Amino acid sequence: MPANEQTRKQRIEQALDALPAEHETSRAPWRGQQARLPVIRIGLDSTVLNPRSHRIRAQLESNLVVKKTIDQEPDGEAAQTAIAALLRATPGFGRLRQNLKDEPQREPGIIDRTGRLINANTRAVALREVGVDYIEVMVLPADATLNEIYDLELDLQVAEDYRQDYSFTNQLLFVDDLISEQGRDEERVALQLRWASSSNDLSIKKGVEKVRRFVRHLDIIRDIQQLSGGKVPLIDFDDAEQTLLEFDARYEGLRDKDPAGAQRLKQARILGLLVGLGYDRQRAVDADWVETYLTEAFEEQETLKDLIEPLAAAGGSTQSTAALEGFEDFEDETTSDAANSATHLVVDQLVRRLSESAHDELVKLPTVDGEKNFERDQVIGAINDAMRNAAEDARNATKAGNTRKLPIHLVEEAAKSLAKARQAYDKIAEHPEFEHGAMASAAEKARRALDALDQRLVGE
Repeated sequence: MPANEQTRKQRIEQALDALPAEHETSRAPWRGQQARLPVIRIGLDSTVLNPRSHRIRAQLESNLVVKKTIDQEPDGEAAQTAIAALLRATPGFGRLRQNLKDEPQREPGIIDRTGRLINANTRAVALREVGVDYIEVMVLPADATLNEIYDLELDLQVAEDYRQDYSFTNQLLFVDDLISEQGRDEERVALQLRWASSSNDLSIKKGVEKVRRFVRHLDIIRDIQQLSGGKVPLIDFDDAEQTLLEFDARYEGLRDKDPAGAQRLKQARILGLLVGLGYDRQRAVDADWVETYLTEAFEEQETLKDLIEPLAAAGGSTQSTAALEGFEDFEDETTSDAANSATHLVVDQLVRRLSESAHDELVKLPTVDGEKNFERDQVIGAINDAMRNAAEDARNATKAGNTRKLPIHLVEEAAKSLAKARQAYDKIAEHPEFEHGAMASAAEKARRALDALDQRLVGE
């Protein structure tokens, strides 16, 4: 249990007063220069973990119960215990704890005059766990301001000797705080994060664009969170940096010249995010891809095919029932246009419903018999499969060179796959647990597809 603020202040002042004339100091970036700050050794009970640390901001925002506890009494035992738990869950904590168990603390942390840790919060938790009840810290001047502490945190994050990377979402929040809370302009943020060099105009331009991109990334995440009613936590996007980067480049290129296409791109990419589609496949996703490939991929999915018309209708489709009934018929141009329009409505509905059901076991979807609950994981798996298949079809089309060659290319690829299937079957056929029935069913499905192709060719 940490001491109260007044006691902490007294202990820190006493420790500073007890320093000898030639006391230890350590260098830290402070007020525009590398300043030498006094170093003291003080009990961990004279320090408090920092709830404003950007190392845990996203985790804190993603757990509203914990956030409420910390907001009510940040220095209280319950809040401090909660912050410590969040810090234990950060990447690298186990390695840090083992290191501090094997070796003494090498670099001092930093505290203000109230005992609040500016950095070294994770170290303080690890020290407690290995049985050390004190910590070495540099002490900031008594008149340190919040703005100066932000500057310090910025400098510490870009200094290699202190750096332990923030998660992606914590970086987004840090940039957002610097702009919205601290009122710093984009160029200053880029320079302070060392995303730009003050002596190079092109570097500054690129740095400012990176800051703006981070702001846009957070905006997209906030859109999804709002759509979910707050159910989707920020930390769900920690692995989405590359996906958002790919999306941002395409979206910004479309936004002004084709706003409708940009919005359709956005919705399709968000759907990919929600179902865990890898960023390599997300590269294929755009409005044209939805119309050319995803429509048919949805139709081929057992879980999805009967939901397409109800989803489109729920999305406010203005297409006639007759047009939607021919969804699978891609030979007729009018019907194809209706199907494409319907697919975008389906995408919109799936984005909304998956967002609203985030972290639930079930998702409610419209059917011809009314709204019904489906296992959310099963629906996500079906959408993921459809999007992966559509991405593979797009990749095959690219390999073929043009749509006139695509059928030939696909048949050639199918022949190769069947030859590989025969080779794999020869190796495993005698295994007692091999599912021969499933193999026969798959072969029959391939045979029916080939028969259908043969009939079409004969009809030519």
